[in-house]
Amino acid sequence: MAMKSNDNAGSGPGQLMAAALLLTTGTLAGVAASQSEVVRFVVITMLYASAFILAIVSLRFRNLRLVALFGAVLFVIPVVVLCVLSPLRGSEIVGLPDTDRLNYFYAYQSLDLQSVSEVMEGGFVLIVALLRDWVPFPVFLVAIALLFVVAVLRFMFATGAKELAPIMVLVLIAYFPFWGGALNVTRQFLAGSLIIFALSFLLGEKQRWIAAITLIVAAILIHTSAFVFAALPALFLFKRKSVAIKLLWVSNATFFALSIIGVSPIMMLSSVFAKISTYSDIGSDSMYDAVLKTKNRLDFATFIAAPMLLYVYIRVQKSKRDFKILDQFALLYSLSCMPYFWLSFLFHSDRLAYFAFIFAPMFLIYQAGYLRTGWQRWGVPIGIAVLCVAHFSVGLYGYTPKELFLG
Repeated sequence: MAMKSNDNAGSGPGQLMAAALLLTTGTLAGVAASQSEVVRFVVITMLYASAFILAIVSLRFRNLRLVALFGAVLFVIPVVVLCVLSPLRGSEIVGLPDTDRLNYFYAYQSLDLQSVSEVMEGGFVLIVALLRDWVPFPVFLVAIALLFVVAVLRFMFATGAKELAPIMVLVLIAYFPFWGGALNVTRQFLAGSLIIFALSFLLGEKQRWIAAITLIVAAILIHTSAFVFAALPALFLFKRKSVAIKLLWVSNATFFALSIIGVSPIMMLSSVFAKISTYSDIGSDSMYDAVLKTKNRLDFATFIAAPMLLYVYIRVQKSKRDFKILDQFALLYSLSCMPYFWLSFLFHSDRLAYFAFIFAPMFLIYQAGYLRTGWQRWGVPIGIAVLCVAHFSVGLYGYTPKELFLG
């Protein structure tokens, strides 16, 4: 699914990159020396935009891809580390109310689950018990955030989309669900990383079922919302994947519509869901519910369904290309969307959409390699880059690293 590239780019791009690296080094030195937060943020934003430009240009010139990947990773890692550590000055929680992260802080410090306001799965508690005496809490959070980055890289390489890996890594910096996981919903974020690793074993040319199933089970033990992926191995063995995808989306649309009008048959089983405290409080009219507004969100549903429109467009085109991995990815993505569409009436249904949120950009970017015409093939990564840089610099929705540099 590789995009067309030019292997004979000559020495010009190499010389250009050497000059760019020298300029970047000098710029970073200037940023470090600057006392102005605004200057620092403007320079960091310019570096972010430059990394995106290099990543997109590398799609055309194959000999720039390694440089683009290293440039993306070297930009992303320091930003991730700084942002994750920023609320942890002096190992204290600063500026955080009663959020999930505060619960993790208490649990990690004392492993006293009685002081934590939510139920934590045994798999996560075991990890904490094994690491808390050896790894400081801030390092633990940074490691989980970087594990997610590694999982994404592994996935892009395993599925034959390594030329798109720099773009995917850079997207994480401007993507709110990534920061939502890195800064708050730690268990689900860690489970998501394991699911991505599992998918890299299932979607690759050589499927490694034991490794994939082991990782899926581990993810479920860390966060129960990953239970939906228990059906993934069985669905992958199903030969007519297009039929499975259609059935999933028909059911998704049906249950979401029934939830909105309040007649979903699943709502009748509210007593079952009430036992899952993380997602329950069905029908709550509290002020907290009014502020969050996570139930039956049409914008959430539209956002996670949108990548499937591109998939449908690609598949209706007459082409002799091999769509095996793309169809498998579409099946996975459809499955990840199912919990939110089926259970959107729940109090914390946004958590059920989390896996779909983190897979959405991966699925969208992966499909760029299957687009036939040049303007389409380049339009997707360029459009994504523009949106990401705009969000990084302005803060269109949710957390952005701007909060770190400008306060």
